[in-house]
Amino acid sequence: MIQKTDIILNPFKHKYGVKDFFKLFSLKIKLPSIFFLQEILNCYTVFPYENISKIIKLNQGNVSNELIRLPEEIINDHKNFNLGGTCFSLTFF
Repeated sequence: MIQKTDIILNPFKHKYGVKDFFKLFSLKIKLPSIFFLQEILNCYTVFPYENISKIIKLNQGNVSNELIRLPEEIINDHKNFNLGGTCFSLTFF
């Protein structure tokens, strides 16, 4: 069972989720700019705000109800099932 302390909300530990995001939306890495940020945000807006993904995760019985869904899980579930996430998981992503 995953413990609450096992989750480290460190953005640098989720580079594969970010790479999958860039691949899914055919984004190319660019120098930081307000225009590049807008391009990323435009892609990000396709993720629906929903709670069903968290209910499904909790119903699987192998996680604590205090855990958020991490970027890799969000992008995977979006590609496979068109899911998004709750405010906490989407904001962290």
